[in-house]
Amino acid sequence: MCVYSDNYNLAHGFVHESSESGRNSNGSFNFDKNVICSYSTAIGRRVIYKSKKSKAERTVYLLNTEKYSVTTSAHQTLLANAVYGTVIKVCDSDSLSDCKKGILSYLVRLEYLFGKFNKSRSAKLRVHEEILSLSSDIKRYLFLFESEIDKRSLPKIFKKILRDESIFDGNFEEQLAKYKKSKSKAEFKAIEKEEKLEQERLKKEISDFLSYEINSIKLSHEEIKLRVSKNGLYIETSGGVVIRLKQALAFFKECILIKAGELVRPTIEQVEDFIVDSNSVDEEGNARVGCHYMTFEEMNRVYKSLVDEPVLNRLSA
Repeated sequence: MCVYSDNYNLAHGFVHESSESGRNSNGSFNFDKNVICSYSTAIGRRVIYKSKKSKAERTVYLLNTEKYSVTTSAHQTLLANAVYGTVIKVCDSDSLSDCKKGILSYLVRLEYLFGKFNKSRSAKLRVHEEILSLSSDIKRYLFLFESEIDKRSLPKIFKKILRDESIFDGNFEEQLAKYKKSKSKAEFKAIEKEEKLEQERLKKEISDFLSYEINSIKLSHEEIKLRVSKNGLYIETSGGVVIRLKQALAFFKECILIKAGELVRPTIEQVEDFIVDSNSVDEEGNARVGCHYMTFEEMNRVYKSLVDEPVLNRLSA
């Protein structure tokens, strides 16, 4: 069993399959093969899903979202930040491996949220979004375990989810419309103003980062920005990571080849301290290395700015 120096590296070790099993120094955060635990509670599971139609395989991560202690919550957050690709949130630890219990847990959660919506006076829109998000997880969960589920025995609401039909009855839709109508124009303008200010803040921070005024950006999403260091020897990310230029350009080039269909998966196994595997780059050339999600557009922007510059002459030195 591998002993990891900290919980961050352990979460990434599980995701990137750096070792078959692992734990932190005191054993409170640990994993064995495809299940990761906080103390003795399973908080995540890695599953290989094989499509019946295309026969293609892909990795799916199931995340237990039940609330536990402060320490376990911290472990859950680290895991959630480390996983990528297809992620399905489940309601408890039993749902990670027992689809019958998983279906029951989802049903209980849906009933709770519908009840919460009916009682709520100020958070109906937020609860509505929670229900839609949960429905999306339910649909992916049912597809993942389709070989173990008799669809004929599913609750009616789940059958609607699989058929992409509305799960809201007329009363629910009527209440939601009434709630939206009750919001004053001033409240909606305030929300729009807040969103506009956030967009302006982000736009300025991106500009400041690219002009070397600041060294990191607090983004509300995972996508990062890239820049060449002032000395021209490194690629710097808005997440505060520094990558040697030679490594970065070699990786960028492989992303270009994958997008063009000339390469199936990366041949590079590591970028600095981050593991690169077959899931690190998608068919569109977008990449995820560690917690960093880099769009093909952003990498290509930097790559194009460098290919004709003299700095590349130093790479072969």
